[in-house]
Amino acid sequence: MAFGRLKGRCRCLLKRNDCELELSKIMTVTCCVLHNICEEHSDNFTEECHELVYDQPPLHPFPDNGRQEGADVRSALDYFNMGDH
Repeated sequence: MAFGRLKGRCRCLLKRNDCELELSKIMTVTCCVLHNICEEHSDNFTEECHELVYDQPPLHPFPDNGRQEGADVRSALDYFNMGDH
């Protein structure tokens, strides 16, 4: 039950986290501390709160050509960083 409330308050814990490990640890501990403070002060996090705060439009993936565009940008940056031209 407590983990459900924690995940309800801190939705970032449900998603993939691409941060460095140390930052991930800090974020997780921070969420736990804030959750415990809320629990200590009997702050009720209801499903209504969740809907008001977290309802967001769905994310749309990047188009397939995004990878090629990224490769083109990296290639151009490599060209200018080579230093022998």
